[in-house]
Amino acid sequence: HPTALGSDGTVVPLTATNPTPSHPKLGVTLTTAVLTAGRDGTRPAIRTDASWTSGREITVDGRPFSLKDGVWTASADTTLDGSNTPAMDRIVLSDGTSHPIAWNTPEASDGRIAMTGTSAGETGGQRWLVTVTASRTPDRTRLDQAIAAGRAKLDDRDADRTADSVRTLRDAIAAAAALDPTATDDETRQAADRIDTAMRNLTDLTWSVRVDGRDVPLTRTAPHVWSLTADAATRPVARLTATSNDPTLDPAAMDGETKTRDDATRTLGVLDRTGTTTYRHRSAGRTLTVALSWRQTVGTPVALPGGVAAHRGTDGVWTATITGTLDPNGRPDITSLDLGGQSAKVTYSDPSGATGGTLRRTGLAEGELRATGQRYRITVNATTPIDTGELRALAARQRRAMQPGAHHWHAKDAEAMTRLLDETDRLLKDDGATPAAVTDLYARLNRATLTATAWTVDGRPLTWHEQED
Repeated sequence: HPTALGSDGTVVPLTATNPTPSHPKLGVTLTTAVLTAGRDGTRPAIRTDASWTSGREITVDGRPFSLKDGVWTASADTTLDGSNTPAMDRIVLSDGTSHPIAWNTPEASDGRIAMTGTSAGETGGQRWLVTVTASRTPDRTRLDQAIAAGRAKLDDRDADRTADSVRTLRDAIAAAAALDPTATDDETRQAADRIDTAMRNLTDLTWSVRVDGRDVPLTRTAPHVWSLTADAATRPVARLTATSNDPTLDPAAMDGETKTRDDATRTLGVLDRTGTTTYRHRSAGRTLTVALSWRQTVGTPVALPGGVAAHRGTDGVWTATITGTLDPNGRPDITSLDLGGQSAKVTYSDPSGATGGTLRRTGLAEGELRATGQRYRITVNATTPIDTGELRALAARQRRAMQPGAHHWHAKDAEAMTRLLDETDRLLKDDGATPAAVTDLYARLNRATLTATAWTVDGRPLTWHEQED
């Protein structure tokens, strides 16, 4: 209780009237009042104005509160982590009390992410409100670099890549560019990772063709240009189809243009044909070229009788000489040749050589093989032995039998024998006589007989006198 102290040491209790409290600071109370004491016989009445304070100022983070519209307000700052989570979820006032913070959603401005929150309460009848701001400056350097690198890849007009891989990169860049400015560090990193992955997974566009039953890739030699030079085991097809690793692209059909060179010098009936077939395709700014070198064996080797091999002369004609036989009538056993499926007629000369003991005929087959264009000339030497000794001996015997003259024999027999002997003379001089002709004439001459003419006089036979005939 307030008191008044007199100079004589008298203590007088005072009574406060009309005390009026006020709050100059949060947590501080200023009271104003009139202090009085009644008059008594020893002292006069006492009256005086007085004021006093109580409590201690409350602050937040060392910052004082200020009164606005009946509410004590203050501000506080804190930080956001990479996930946009404030560093604190409660405030602690200087009086030691802890109060929860109600946070709003983050917002971005001028390259910073900020989140505001409030904490409110009442202390000694005084209402207070603390506004807390949590903020951070995000580092989007890697994301910006990834977007720039990805766009540079997309802007490379010389690149040839599959549509799917390009679309994946384009989508990743679009998603990153549209990323909310308040994105967390994880979201930013993931967006950059998606771009990096899409760039690594950009797939070069490739083309391949099927050669000899296997897929052979073309080589990219320039922007939008692919080519292949290879050897093929056989002559390739007239149309070749190139396929790519991009399912959005249709196969490229290519018609071939062939240039050939023929070499028919190895074997009769076989043509070694070498050539190059070039295929080209142009569409959508792309050029595909395939050149296939190949070797083709045309025809089949000609197998001549007796295993005789034909040889190519300096004039380019294939020649061979084979041996045949003649039958008794002088007909050759080889009348045609099978030249690898193509029949060649053999044309023979007339028979000769009979007077020497061997009948001969020379045959010739010549022409050009349709399959290979090779010219050929095949000679056939057909022979058969001919023996005229028995015919000669028989003719000599028959001539002796005719002695001394035809008038000794029946005219019919003598004429027949004479004709046969004349025929024998001609045959033995004929160089083209055949064994069959010799055999036939021998048989007819051997069958010929002579019947002697008998003379009688009055029934009595006359006797022939050889010397006088």
